[in-house]
Amino acid sequence: MMMFPSIKAFLRKCWRFYHGDNGQTHKVKDLLNEDILIRTLFDSEHYNRELDVLDNNAIPTSDLKERGLSLDIKRLASELVVLQRVNVQKGKAQDKHGLDDLTRKDVYFSEAEHPNISTIIDDGDGQVLFVTKYAPVDGNDAHAMLTCIKNKEKRAYYVMARNKLKPVFSQCITPAQDYRFTNK
Repeated sequence: MMMFPSIKAFLRKCWRFYHGDNGQTHKVKDLLNEDILIRTLFDSEHYNRELDVLDNNAIPTSDLKERGLSLDIKRLASELVVLQRVNVQKGKAQDKHGLDDLTRKDVYFSEAEHPNISTIIDDGDGQVLFVTKYAPVDGNDAHAMLTCIKNKEKRAYYVMARNKLKPVFSQCITPAQDYRFTNK
């Protein structure tokens, strides 16, 4: 019967309307200036819960120089994907240090607004210090990488960069069990 595709299309349109997208996709697959970026933190490795401070390990200087600091774009992030990655990272710590390892026991998420990162200035030359790039990886469309714009400097430069970045990621740290992945 020819009517079935019409009913199917109608039901699909109703589904989209019910979920608030009216047939349009609002999840642009790229980094937008107004995006919120998420950094996964582990208590005792990246974050000292008792003192409420980020450790230097939360933002490795090698990541800022070369590899890139891994972040998730909140608007695109899937709670399931992020928590699966957390479990893999916990498992790696246990494989390395034993089953009773507490290094990655408690998980936190830190948020930073992209404009607060993209406007950090290098006091030495007055130029923007960081670049954040949309960098999806297999199974994670929300992945982004943050590096310093300059990548051939001495270690002291990247320590300075980390010291400028730490306060931005320290402003909003939430335990994983209390974190909301939606922007609503």
